[in-house]
Amino acid sequence: MHWLDFIVKQIAMRLADGIWADSSTTLNHSVSPNLQHKGRVISFLLESHSLTEISEPKPEFIFWGRLSPQKGLERALSIFSEISRLAPDAHFKIIGPNGGVKNNLKARAKQLGIAENVSFISAKSQADIHTIASSASFYLQTSIYEGMAMSVVEAMQIGLVPIVTPVGEIARYCVDGRNAVWVQEDATAVDTVIGLLSDTEKYKRVSYAAAEYWQGKPLYRDDFLAAATKFIEGSADDM
Repeated sequence: MHWLDFIVKQIAMRLADGIWADSSTTLNHSVSPNLQHKGRVISFLLESHSLTEISEPKPEFIFWGRLSPQKGLERALSIFSEISRLAPDAHFKIIGPNGGVKNNLKARAKQLGIAENVSFISAKSQADIHTIASSASFYLQTSIYEGMAMSVVEAMQIGLVPIVTPVGEIARYCVDGRNAVWVQEDATAVDTVIGLLSDTEKYKRVSYAAAEYWQGKPLYRDDFLAAATKFIEGSADDM
C-alpha cells in the first residue's frame, strides 16, 4: 500500500517459514525468486454454490469492489455506454466503498450521457450483494492489474458472465468465448455482449460454464486447514 508496508512485508517474508497467497499471480508478483520455495497458493473461496437454472439474458450489469484506480472503472463505463447505445434499457450497478475515484466516475458517467443508467451503491454485505446481483446477467470489471480478483470469482459462481480484462489470475480461469468475455479491443467486447443478449442459448452456455468452473474447488477453510496440517507435520519431521 505504501513504502512502510512494503518494507515490513519484505522483512516478514524473510523471517517466515511459509508464505501463503491467494494465487500464483500474487506469489510471482509479490515474492522474490529466492523466497518462492516458501510459497503456497491457498483457495480463497468462502462458500460453494450449487448450479441453478439460468434465466434469459438481460442488459443488467454489475460490479462490486473498492472504487479505486486499479479497477479501471472509467473504461468499464465507456464500454457500458456503447452497450447502452445499442440496448437503451441497459443498467449498470456499481457497488463498493470509495477508493478515491467515485466522484470522477460519476462525472464520467454524466459526460457519457449514461448517468441515469448507472447506479452507485455504497458498500454492502456479501448477502446483500448476492441479492442485488440476482437480477443481473453480466459482471463488468476492467481492471488494470489484479491478483486473484475474488469479486470476479464470486460473480462466476452465481452464473454471471464476466466481462473482464485478462490480467493477473483472471487470465487463468476466465476463458474468452467459453466462460467469459475478454476485454482487449473495446468494440469487439461490446459486439460480443450484444451478441449474447440476442442469443439466449449461447448466453446460457457461457453462464453455465462460468458457474461450473468453480464446482468442486476447495473452500478457504478446508484448504487453509490442509495446508496448516501439512506445514505442522513437516515441521515436526524436522525436529
